[in-house]
Amino acid sequence: MQRGILRARSEVEAAWMLAEGQDGTRVLAGGTELVPRMQRGGKPTALVDIRRAGLDTIRQDGTLLRIGATANIASLARNTEVARLSRALHVAASGFASPQVANLATVGGNVVVDAGMGDVSVVLAAMDARVKIRRGDERRELALWDLWGPAGQVHLDDKDLLSELLVPVTGPAGWTFSGFVRAAAAPGNARAYVTLAVALRTERDVVTAVRVALGGVGLSVVRATDAEQVVLGRVLNRDVAVEAAEAVQRQVRPPAHVGASGTYRREAARRMLGRMLLSCVA
Repeated sequence: MQRGILRARSEVEAAWMLAEGQDGTRVLAGGTELVPRMQRGGKPTALVDIRRAGLDTIRQDGTLLRIGATANIASLARNTEVARLSRALHVAASGFASPQVANLATVGGNVVVDAGMGDVSVVLAAMDARVKIRRGDERRELALWDLWGPAGQVHLDDKDLLSELLVPVTGPAGWTFSGFVRAAAAPGNARAYVTLAVALRTERDVVTAVRVALGGVGLSVVRATDAEQVVLGRVLNRDVAVEAAEAVQRQVRPPAHVGASGTYRREAARRMLGRMLLSCVA
């Protein structure tokens, strides 16, 4: 395979360019992470430009919201179906970085960079999104949670093309409520200290399914299973919200990062989850 930039005009073409590419071939989509890395000296063997490969659609398909990997964050924020079907996804996309960055950054990039620690990825994890991956003509699908390892690794090979995300929004696997909140020193471009996304499914006020996803408290997105167990099968009220918030504080052990200590992040996670659940009670 030749070096330089190869421009894919379809999903099939992109998949084969990567599958047959030399080791070190990288995908070029939004470029918000790749280009700065290259400027610091990280030179890939070749680039496969997938910006015109037809992977930027956002549409409802039955019970699913289908999001192409190269759909940018700004288009996600503007999309009326996203706003109608998932408040959390709309909020996360609408508050994403600066307009300039949001118009470049892609949903697929948000999922694979920094083990999915981006705002949109945390919401997608809470909503049990799945990813579609291609290698040549081979296709596979896996839960977004399974894409990330606990040590911050991403289970995606250089020869794999992440083509689409599938998000359950209606029907038996849909969500009654979804919410997102972030704690940061400043809005916009500032990287959040902690991000939290919650998705709930209820029947006759009883919580029948719940996901709590946290960014900034580990090396990849963390699922707060202890808090989920507190809420599951119960009617959500103030006492349950407080108990779940205390459970998440006990479970997470975030490392200290620039700008915020581990203790601050644990306390922020507790407060954020408590307020989020209380907003469902009000």
